[in-house]
Amino acid sequence: MLSSSAKGKGRRAENKLRDLLKANGISAHRVAGSGAGTHEKGDVESEMPLSWEVKNQKGISKILGWLDQSSSAAEKVHKIPAVAFCERNDEPEWTIVPTRWLIDLWLKSREPKTVNSQDHEFKYWLVKLAESSKKVIKHLEA
Repeated sequence: MLSSSAKGKGRRAENKLRDLLKANGISAHRVAGSGAGTHEKGDVESEMPLSWEVKNQKGISKILGWLDQSSSAAEKVHKIPAVAFCERNDEPEWTIVPTRWLIDLWLKSREPKTVNSQDHEFKYWLVKLAESSKKVIKHLEA
């Protein structure tokens, strides 16, 4: 069982991660008691497809256990395991996620963006932009 000071240290780190996510426009909240009893969920829940496990310790000697803990929790909620690691200052400085997910994220960021054909307002503005562009070109050629 963790001492109250260890619980406080973990809670501070979880709150810092939650606040960091919120400051960047990501909906998030701390899961109270996530490590207690038979709970199998992360420390912080967010709209991201990640199951966050937050660790606030000096050194990373226990990293294999953290990764197992994160993977087990993520599997149950069909999310990607992530370990946010803080050292000495309660600030989540590193996040460890599976390599295959980072590769998928990178590949998706390189895909061309497509326009939803159902977005009528966007289509309207594209047509207006094209019409305006034609008028500008015609004026410049005159």
